[in-house]
Amino acid sequence: MLIRLATTPEDIADADLVILPGTRATVRDLQWLRDRGLAEAVRRRALQRLPVFGICGGYQMLGSRIADGVESDIIEAPGLGLLAVTTQFSRRKTLRKSRGSAHGMHVHGYEIHHGQVQADDGEPLIIVQDGSPEGCVAGPVSGTSWHGIFENDAFRRAFLAQAASQAGRRWGPGEVCFAQVRDNWLDALGDLVAEGLDTTLVRQLISDGLRDGLPSLRVGELHPAAPAGER
Repeated sequence: MLIRLATTPEDIADADLVILPGTRATVRDLQWLRDRGLAEAVRRRALQRLPVFGICGGYQMLGSRIADGVESDIIEAPGLGLLAVTTQFSRRKTLRKSRGSAHGMHVHGYEIHHGQVQADDGEPLIIVQDGSPEGCVAGPVSGTSWHGIFENDAFRRAFLAQAASQAGRRWGPGEVCFAQVRDNWLDALGDLVAEGLDTTLVRQLISDGLRDGLPSLRVGELHPAAPAGER
């Protein structure tokens, strides 16, 4: 399986699945997609019944309308119109861990967003523990406000198998365990820190502060001052 970041319509021309990820600037990043021709390319995919998935800000982009004024000064913007959902931004940020079921399997994730999404049609992707719907599915297009949804191994395998079928591919998921892969990454990072960093000195700096004569950089020293007219 090859995963790549797309910056042009050509990058997704032969993709089996396109994922619009989360962002802290939903409306402006949606405009970036339009300026690059990617928005129209994603719309064409959906019309061809090829799978598209949105996460948090990417989910909001797939809807019909986004009312912002929080992440940006743009009060309202049209979405891609691929899901019957609308987003209203609130200054109060939603921060929570969530659990529920999707594709008949237990799933967990977390939410961190200002945008409150209202689904007016389509099927929910997830049924939350309290019985409320989360996310939206309309044919090959789906989305959710939950980050970390693909960390659920059983769900990820079922979803990717379904996406492969929608894309006309013969493909079967492997047995990768996300938690084990993450632990391996953290172990490797810990080894690099232990081997390449003077941890004794770091502990001393934390407990005792900077010693006299220790080389240091002040804020602004890494970047030359801008000309007066550009400040």
